[in-house]
Parts: sequence; C-alpha cells; structure tokens
Amino acid sequence: MMMKKPSGRAKLLVVFLLFGILGVLDSAPKANSDTNTMARADPSQPKTAPCFNDNGKDGGFGVWIYEGFSRWEEAREDPRAPVLVFGFKPRNVKYTTADLHYCFYMGDVENLEFSRCKSGSIAISQIKPRALLRGSYEFILENGEIKKGRFDALYCPPKKEYT
Repeated sequence: MMMKKPSGRAKLLVVFLLFGILGVLDSAPKANSDTNTMARADPSQPKTAPCFNDNGKDGGFGVWIYEGFSRWEEAREDPRAPVLVFGFKPRNVKYTTADLHYCFYMGDVENLEFSRCKSGSIAISQIKPRALLRGSYEFILENGEIKKGRFDALYCPPKKEYT
C-alpha cells in the first residue's frame, strides 16, 4: 500500500509532536558519561546509543535508539542522527505494535523522512526506573525496512533540559 507523501504542514506537525514528546517528559540528573556507554549485545548489529525517559503523567516510557553512535549525548547533538522511537506503558513483558503509544523510525531527521512501525514487538527484560531499561525489539517499518536488536537503555533527560 502506497501512502501519500506528507505535506509541509504534516511534516511540521510531526516535528512538533516529536519535540513535544521529548519536552514534556520528567527530568532527571544527567547520567555520568563514564557509565553511559552500553556494550552492544550483538556485535553484528550496527552501533547504537539507546536511552529512555518516563512520563510522569501516565507512567509510560519513551525509548530512543540512535544509530551510528556509542553515546546518546553525542547522538542528540547531531540533528541528522537516525533514530528508532517507541513508547509504551509498562504492564507486561511483551508488547506488539498495537500496544505501543507510538513507534517510528526517522532515518533523515533534517528532511523529516520517517516511517511508522507496521508490525513487530518489543520484549522488556529489566526495568530500573530512571536508571536502566533492558530489552529487545523487532519491527517491520512501512517502508519495508526491518529494525531489530537488543538494548540496554540508560535514562536520559528531556532534550530541552539536556541542551
């Protein structure tokens, strides 16, 4: 199924929604840079820099998996950083795309090229509030790309409070 290319107004809405998600989350002290690099679970997978936030309003978590970086702080400094983003309210161990609040991949952030998650799931193996979120994911995007891997995400403050 082919989707219509989003209009300029729709692209702007996506940016506002993305920054709104990043901006309304609760803050926490900046993680110690020495402990902020997590080893990749599978060396054959691309280098990633995952981090997560919690949303004080509904208890949900937002996860950002930046590609091509070792540290999420570096990834946030690069406006072109490709990122897989998904959100869920912790209630179970496994979640399908239907259970997620949002799930999308932005491969070219500057040009607002994004693809929603068409199908797939996440499995959470460990939650330490405001410290660590560990799990795995596998998604098929609307553009046909497959994103999968494991993550050890450290807590990251909202972008507006980080910069």
